[in-house]
Amino acid sequence: MVTLGKVLLLACCCFGFACCRDGLEFRHHNQAELEQVLLDVAEKCPNITRIYQLENPSVMGAPLLVLEMSDNPGVHEPLEPEFKYVGNIHGNEVVGRELILHLAGYLCDEYQNGNKEIRRLIDTTRIHLLPTANPDGYALAAVEGSKGQWLDGRTNANNVDLNRDFPDLNQLSYSGESEEANPNSYQKMLQVANQFSQMQPETLSIVTWIFDNPFVLSGSLHGGDLVVNYPYDESRSGKPSEEYTSSPDDVTFRQLAIAYASKHAQMMNVERQVCGANGINFAKQGGITNGADWYSVKGGMQDFNYLASNAFELTMELGCRKFPEESELKRYWNDNKEALLNFMWQSHSGVKGLIYDLISGDPITNAVIVVRNQTKGERIAHNTTSTKFGDYFRLLAPGTYELYVEAPNYTPQVESITVTNRSLSSGTADDLIINFAMIPRKINEQTYLENLNADRNEMVDDETDYSRQSQPLGASDYSDAKYDGPKDGNTDDGEDLQNVLNLLRATPGRENVDPLADAVDERDVQDIMNMLKTPKGDTKNLMDVLRPPAKEKKAAKPESLPVMKA
Repeated sequence: MVTLGKVLLLACCCFGFACCRDGLEFRHHNQAELEQVLLDVAEKCPNITRIYQLENPSVMGAPLLVLEMSDNPGVHEPLEPEFKYVGNIHGNEVVGRELILHLAGYLCDEYQNGNKEIRRLIDTTRIHLLPTANPDGYALAAVEGSKGQWLDGRTNANNVDLNRDFPDLNQLSYSGESEEANPNSYQKMLQVANQFSQMQPETLSIVTWIFDNPFVLSGSLHGGDLVVNYPYDESRSGKPSEEYTSSPDDVTFRQLAIAYASKHAQMMNVERQVCGANGINFAKQGGITNGADWYSVKGGMQDFNYLASNAFELTMELGCRKFPEESELKRYWNDNKEALLNFMWQSHSGVKGLIYDLISGDPITNAVIVVRNQTKGERIAHNTTSTKFGDYFRLLAPGTYELYVEAPNYTPQVESITVTNRSLSSGTADDLIINFAMIPRKINEQTYLENLNADRNEMVDDETDYSRQSQPLGASDYSDAKYDGPKDGNTDDGEDLQNVLNLLRATPGRENVDPLADAVDERDVQDIMNMLKTPKGDTKNLMDVLRPPAKEKKAAKPESLPVMKA
């Protein structure tokens, strides 16, 4: 059967048109055509795509469709970051809408063609593409198209600017800073957000989308200038412009902005023409800008992502013209393609890992990750949390940091890390993974012994050298952790406690555990000691418990981490 896509591809090839990219025309697509493009991509690449729609349609009933691209569509895979692009939240800013359609087709085609970088990106990242967040506004703007006025179609059908309709959490955050409180306490902020006036259906859908998915990084595609804009968008004083309002992650946001601008064909070109008679030459500042320093935005999607979730969002202004002529769209794609790809790779920057219960292996949800910049000697006043799957993602600029992890009923842990983010732009980055096996403050003896027994049944025989397995930071191998019980009938409590900690670190499948030494409560560790007592009161040799009996046939190599439960 000959499809429309094949006909278009044939026309492009036969007539030498420069208006197609592998069968998709460089032209403006209305809502029905947009939906068909998504369906075509999903049909062409069914194994790596899924189409779904957000909770509410637009005011006029148009669905907000998302194309997901992943090696396992519909599933969050632990340690795989989730990324999203949002286009066309202002209905008359249409370049992002078209770029997302072409990006979807490009990723599909290159994945099938065996492009190693694209295959690695899709296999290690869950990508969500929302071409239009404001289909009603687009329909109005498309009536006049490139001849329309500056604001025609900007708002939704209720004449509301959707990028001013999000719960305003900035002032609550700013007041928390002055009171030395945690300005990023999600629960408190969302209680306030729920009291705000009724949001537009499109806004509510995006808010729900943000809460339902553990997004790590996001790009909002706009038009009207050529620059990457980063938080904060809303000024602290209320000043309308020229007030640089830094977030706690200002350094990281600047790095993320540069990651896009540096790969764009024109953003850093100081010789290019500025937008408008009184425009700013953003190229002279690296093609990036702080939002509030440009102009203050209250109720914007960018700041809401940062303050209400774990996601970092930036805004890409893609060009001076909001609704350009169709003949210009191919240039926009060529200018932005590498930048779009490079920015997605940034979701792998910083550090990530699993946070789970040492005893049961269960993932720990909503563990709090606090970061301290060791170079500056100060805490980054923006905490993130682990997902319901127990994984966490913390975007960070290169540097040396301390990660402090805490969760109710668990002993806090700390780990020193060095972030390099090397090779991200080439798509060959080896992600920095730091796992935390949390020690419960109250040990359940039955669960602990059952878990040890399960481990013993799965482990290999004595010929396995566990010290050759993945090396946790600061953890010793078995030879250093050997514990023979009390000597000469006497027990040195301090030595015993340290031996237990060493053994826990060295246990196969319980790696990357480095408790905060100065903060470990001896009572917590003593619970473990008590569990190792025989009925006569003698201390068992934990090594004998951990080592499996010798077998004639080797068992399968153990997993380095416990299996995550659904």
